[in-house]
This record gives sequence, structure tokens and C-alpha cells, in this order.
Amino acid sequence: MEQHIEKSNIIDFKPPERTEPAKEAVIVADVENGYTRIANELMDALCTIDMPGRYFKVLNAVIRKTYGYNKKSDWIALSQFVEMTGIEKSNVSRILNDLVRAGILTKTGDGNIKQISINKTVSVWVAPKPKYSIKKEAKIDDKKGLSTPTILSTLTTNIVNPDIKHVEIDNHKRHIQERQIHMSSGDDEHVKTKVKKPVCQTQKIIDIYHAELPELPEVKILTPDRNKKIKARWNQGEKFQSLGFWTKYFKYVRTSDFLMGRSENNRQWSANIDFLIAASSFAKVIEGSYHQGGEK
Repeated sequence: MEQHIEKSNIIDFKPPERTEPAKEAVIVADVENGYTRIANELMDALCTIDMPGRYFKVLNAVIRKTYGYNKKSDWIALSQFVEMTGIEKSNVSRILNDLVRAGILTKTGDGNIKQISINKTVSVWVAPKPKYSIKKEAKIDDKKGLSTPTILSTLTTNIVNPDIKHVEIDNHKRHIQERQIHMSSGDDEHVKTKVKKPVCQTQKIIDIYHAELPELPEVKILTPDRNKKIKARWNQGEKFQSLGFWTKYFKYVRTSDFLMGRSENNRQWSANIDFLIAASSFAKVIEGSYHQGGEK
């Protein structure tokens, strides 16, 4: 028996309309819209310094707020860093303090607004080492609309899992810490820590001296006394224990008319390797005492 269906009873299901995703605006960089003047030495230092991505964000924000407006320093609120970088305010404060301790930034003032500038003496820059824990940014749960629990990641000391050998290399790639947890009896755990210090490569430091300062007297013999003094300067602190530091150190020497024998009152004398690795003059070079037109 045939069934007749009235057309009025038929529901016409239309396929959902396809909507094209909104296209993001294309941004093309153009110096006509403004540009930032920055010294080549500072750019070179930024290329070689080793630091986490969030530190670069904060440092670039400082450069944008200072050199981007032809200023040496600026009063920058923490809220401005949050807006520019997307990093939480508490983390911004910690990162700024770490960059100051690393000799990359200078900072004055109290509260949430501080006067900040770039330290142009790039030879004293070292990779920042976090003094406190850096809090990971909270993630948003799309279903519940709530922030997931905040997780603290301690950057200075990693958590070691039981019964495994853990190798930790810090940002400088200077220290290798081998930690191994041994189960002695019951629930007692004993942790062994072995730290391997970087080896001073005196001959390579001499090679860097020759490459960066060919005008100064050549080192023909690496005497035991010179070897001893270079190692002593190397062991004065962690920031001196890399070939990158010594490259910057000798580059900085080149900028001194006094040390290079270019000053009006000092054309008969120039520094040599013995002068540059002596304890007193080494400190004075780093402090900039020979970069004001003469010896202090």
C-alpha cells in the first residue's frame, strides 16, 4: 500500500553555512613608522648572552621604552611590562632584579615604577641566574573558565626523581652537577652532589688576546707566572670562567686610549698581557678606570 507524504510535512534541512575564519591583520615593519637606534656592540652582546626567553622579552621592552624614544633611561611601571610582554607582574619584578644582578640593567626607585636603563658596559654582562623561583604563567581552562593551579618551577635547582642519575647544565654551560639518589635502609635517602668546575684554557685566552689586540706586544712565551696569573683571574668568579668573557674583556681594552697608547700624554706606553692579567689592573679595567682619557 503506497504511502503519500504531504510536502508540507517535509522538513528541509539546510547544510550549515560555512564561515571563513577571520584573517589577522598583516603587519609589515617599516622604518617610516619609527625605528630604534642601538649601538652595534650592544647588539653583539645580545647575540651572545645566554638567558631564558622571558628575560629577553623584558630586556627588549626596556630597549623599546628607552632607546626606542631616544632616551638613556625611563621610568617604567611593572604594568607596562605586563602589557608589552604578557608576563605576570610578580615574575617581571623577579626578572628585572636578576638582570640588574647580572650587570645588564641598572635600576633606581621604589615601588612599582622604577627608573631603568641598559648598562652600556657590555664587557661586564653575565648570563642572569634567577635568585628566586620564577612562577609559570597560569593557564585558563576553556571548559570551566578557571585558572589551573599555579606551578612553581625552581630554575636554580631541579627536582631529582628517585633512583635516576640526573645531569643538570646551567645557562652558562659551566657546571655539570651529577646527582644520584641512593636508597640506604628503609625510607632514608642520601644525595651525592659532584660539581665539575670549568677548566681554564690559558693558551686560548692568549690566542684571543692576539686576535683582539694585535697592536699590543705579542706574547711569545706563556711563562709559569703568566699561566698562574691568568688562572687566578679565571678563578676570581664564575663570570670570568668563559672564553666569551675574555673576548669581551679584550674588546673593552681596545676602547681605552690610555691602554692602547693613543692618549696625548701617553704615546710612549701601552698595556701588555702582564699588565692586563695583574690583579690590580684587571679590576681597574673592568671598572672602567682606564677609559676616561688616562689612568686613575
